[in-house]
Amino acid sequence: ELETPKGPITELVKEYWQAIGVEINVKSITRTLLTPKVTANEEPMGLWHGDMVSDHLIPRDTRWFIGAYRDDCCMCPLWSQWYEGGGKAGEQPPDWWMEKAKWFEDFKSTLDPALIGKILQSQADNLWSIGTVCDAPQPVIVRDTLMNVPEDGVWAYDSMWTAPQYPMTWFFKS
Repeated sequence: ELETPKGPITELVKEYWQAIGVEINVKSITRTLLTPKVTANEEPMGLWHGDMVSDHLIPRDTRWFIGAYRDDCCMCPLWSQWYEGGGKAGEQPPDWWMEKAKWFEDFKSTLDPALIGKILQSQADNLWSIGTVCDAPQPVIVRDTLMNVPEDGVWAYDSMWTAPQYPMTWFFKS
């Protein structure tokens, strides 16, 4: 059985993709089993939270744009391992990939908008990762005696869930 809410979401995605002719199998496995498969380049596709995609986080996270060597990114793990490890392990990436990695390195030190424009255009042109479901509405149940809680807001890892809602200003009505 799949964990909530990913279980129902992945079943919907499977149905939607089947409707356009893409066959996928949904199988939930533990992270303990997933990690060695991804880092050994044995996992062709995976699902992960739509996190770390806010514009202020782009300089520090390459996983959705050129890949990364960790268990939450199935995109070119051996190239990322080679790049991140200074060529000691993994597989040397092709020149076109290295060019994108250089854009990221240069962007981290300059924050040049032209570089992030190239990175984002490359993602749009090539769809290195496909974001199908992200930032869906998240219901939050609040007791009627808890005051100063906003009616709506952003629920994302990028902003540490409720952090932008200033929970330190919430209080209970006596």
